[in-house]
Amino acid sequence: LKMVFGRAQGTITSLRLLERELVHSMPQQAGGPRLNVWRAPLDNDVRVRGYWREAGLDALQEKVLSFEATQLSPQAVQVHIVLDYQAFGGAGFKHRETFTVLGNGDVFIDNDVEPYGDLPTLPRIGLQMVVNKDFEKLQWYGRGPNENYADRKSGAAIGLYKSTVDEQYTPYIMPQDNGSRQDVRWMLLADDSGAGLAVVSRGRPFAMTALHYSAQDLAQAKHTDELHRRDEIYLSIDARERGVGNASCGPEILEQYKVPPER
Repeated sequence: LKMVFGRAQGTITSLRLLERELVHSMPQQAGGPRLNVWRAPLDNDVRVRGYWREAGLDALQEKVLSFEATQLSPQAVQVHIVLDYQAFGGAGFKHRETFTVLGNGDVFIDNDVEPYGDLPTLPRIGLQMVVNKDFEKLQWYGRGPNENYADRKSGAAIGLYKSTVDEQYTPYIMPQDNGSRQDVRWMLLADDSGAGLAVVSRGRPFAMTALHYSAQDLAQAKHTDELHRRDEIYLSIDARERGVGNASCGPEILEQYKVPPER
């Protein structure tokens, strides 16, 4: 295993396993993981999506405040990174991230995200990575097999599921966020040999989305024929994700399914 961190980017820019690159980095975006608080608005987000855009949740300005690497032992290195993600109007998010990299290939990531300023209720709060196209096979232990959200999951049993990233996409006529899986304990993106990237919870379960479309792709397209599948994989791992609600034709989302801008 070989990992490369970018001081200017404040994240992993290369992650090689057996000489194969797992992370997909682009000129405008390093592979990750990066803080993510945005989703392509749902039909039911009609009452809040304007506040999200006014706050600039889809256009956070990132700044690396500090970057420090420490050799803990011959088999362990720790990287401490502090980032500031600025929204509009003086609001934003302070993100403190600690990577502990072990000689056996395990990487422990601890995140402390502290919102500040005047922010609306959030679409989600978590991390996103961009993974290379070869790791198309998906397994997860959580709710499935169909897509499910915080307030749309009682019909999705917890179990072990296998799929592909292509099969995670739900083709709504008007493109929007889709494909979430809740209460995930672990997930794996693998190649044909079974090697790949596994994410395991050390505490609470997480929400997972793996798609061949970015949130920007889904938000900008008005119809499915305007979407163009990307080769790379956009993997979101969320501590909390807003539910669906019924606001497109009924009442607003219940309080327990909102994501308040809290630490």
